[in-house]
Amino acid sequence: MSRRCSRTTAFNTYGLKLKNVRHSLSALCEQRRKVAISLWQDEFSGNQGHMIYERPSWGDWYDGPGRREFFHHLSWARDNRNGIVDIVICIRRRAEGGHVLTDSFARPGLVMQIRHLDPSTGAFRLEQVVPDKQAA
Repeated sequence: MSRRCSRTTAFNTYGLKLKNVRHSLSALCEQRRKVAISLWQDEFSGNQGHMIYERPSWGDWYDGPGRREFFHHLSWARDNRNGIVDIVICIRRRAEGGHVLTDSFARPGLVMQIRHLDPSTGAFRLEQVVPDKQAA
């Protein structure tokens, strides 16, 4: 699915439900051993097949329940899924008045693996995993 939609619809593509549609940035279903996270499209680096997503710190992240939940879900994926997470891509558009509007879409073929995670500083690094190298 590459059609733009709401984050809720994008997460539903993976069979996951956001805990809070306004604040959640990720979703987890422990019974199905599934984790998906949303990431900004313009913050990926590298080419298709070798993409990287890296944040060195909290930066401009608001210290709210969505951020804490996001890092809880990343930690769970690291501990229970060999760091494998599914991805929802978010596209930001600036609107009048400085507001940011977002479109989202699921990328079922795009799977990332956590290579570094430090919830105390907000630092993390994800690297794309090609399908034949995924570890469930």
